[in-house]
Amino acid sequence: PGMVVRLRILEAGAMAVFRIYLGGLTGEVLATDGRRVNRGKFVRTLEMAGAERFDVLLKIPEEEGSYDIIAQRTTTHTRLGTNTAERGVLVLATKNAPIKDLPPAFSPDHVEPYTIEAFTKQYSGLQPLEGLEFPDMPPHVHFRVRLTGDYDQHTGEWKPNFDVNNYKVFVWPHRVWCRDTCLQEDNYDPDGTVVNMMFCQGRSISSNIHCTQFSCNETSHGRDEDGRCMPEHASMNEWKGVPVSDCSNWHVRPALFRHEKAQMEVCQGDRVWITYVSETPDEGHPMHLHGTHQQLIKVNGKDFVGPMKDTWFVPKGQEITVAFDAVNPGSWLLHCHIGHHVNEGMSTLLTYTTSVAKCKEHQPTWHEAHGNHKTTKWEHTRALPPEEWPETWKQLWKKEPLNNP
Repeated sequence: PGMVVRLRILEAGAMAVFRIYLGGLTGEVLATDGRRVNRGKFVRTLEMAGAERFDVLLKIPEEEGSYDIIAQRTTTHTRLGTNTAERGVLVLATKNAPIKDLPPAFSPDHVEPYTIEAFTKQYSGLQPLEGLEFPDMPPHVHFRVRLTGDYDQHTGEWKPNFDVNNYKVFVWPHRVWCRDTCLQEDNYDPDGTVVNMMFCQGRSISSNIHCTQFSCNETSHGRDEDGRCMPEHASMNEWKGVPVSDCSNWHVRPALFRHEKAQMEVCQGDRVWITYVSETPDEGHPMHLHGTHQQLIKVNGKDFVGPMKDTWFVPKGQEITVAFDAVNPGSWLLHCHIGHHVNEGMSTLLTYTTSVAKCKEHQPTWHEAHGNHKTTKWEHTRALPPEEWPETWKQLWKKEPLNNP
C-alpha cells in the first residue's frame, strides 16, 4: 500500500485498438513513444493503437486492495455490442489484498469507438518536455499523405493505399498472388514474413480474395469467360483474365521490391510537415515513421500543440498535421501499423537527399536566418554490391526456400 508504480504500456497488436482502464486509479502520464512530457497530465483511461507506448505513474492507495488494469478492445469506426469485445487484464495487488474474481473476458457493456473527440481529449495539455524549437515555423517541405483505399462491398475486395501529394505510391514488397511455377510450391508459407518467403518472379496480382472465389459451373447464369459468376454490381475483379482452371498455379508470395522514384524526400535541416488524411470508409490508421519523432501541431486544420511521438493514430475521416526537423539522415520506413494494411503495400519511404540543387532551394533555413542552428554535412554510403551481400540476402533470390536457423 502507498507504493508508486510506473507502468510502461505497449500496444503490440497488429489490428485492434485498445482502451486502457487504470483500475479506477488516476495515472500521471510521464512519456509517450519514449519521449518525456511535462508533468501534470492526469488520466483514468488511455486510447492506444498499434505500436503506441505510454509511461504512466500510479499511486497505490494506502489500504490493502487490488486494481484491474484492463485493456479493452475497441474499434476505430463502430460501437461494439455487449459481450462481444474481448479484454486483457493486469492485476496490481497489495500483499494482503482480498482475493477476488477476475473481470469478465468480454465487456458486459457497449464499447464506444476511438473517436476524434477522444483523441483531442487525450492529447490536450500533453506537452513535450523537449519539443520543437519554434513549433509555428513554416515548413520547407509539406507532404499530404492521404490514407486511401478501394472497397467493393459486393465482393469483399479491399485495397488500402498510400497517396502522397496526389501520387499513389507502393514501396514495400507487399504480399501478392504469384504465378511462378518454377519455384518449389510445396514449402510456401502464406503467413510467413518477406524474409522467410521467396520473392515473386512471375506475374503477380494484388487481391485479398482467393482465385476460386465466385467460381461457378458451366450452366450457371452470368458465368464469364474465366469461369466466375461475379456479383451483379461488383466494381472490382482483380482476377479478370485468369481462368478458374489456372487457380492452382497461384500462391501467396512477397512482390519484388521496386524503387519508388516519387518517395518523400527531405534535406538535412528541413522543417517538415506531414498531414495525414484518413479517407478509408471504416478505419483509422496508426502511422509509424521509423527514426523520427514528430510533434502534433494541427487537428483538422486548427492549431493544436501536442507531444512528440513516432506513431500517430489518425481517426477515421479526420486529418492531423505533425512536424519535425530533419536531423537524422537515412531512408526511413513510413507505414500503417495495421498488419494487413502494410502487407497490402500501405507504406512508403522518407529519404534524405544529397541533391545540392534541391537543398539549395531551402537555404538559408529559418533557423540559420535567426543565427541559432547549424547543419552538418553527410553523404550516402555506397550501394552494397551483390558479391558482398550476406548469404541470407542471396538466398532470397534462389529457387530453394530459406533454411531457417
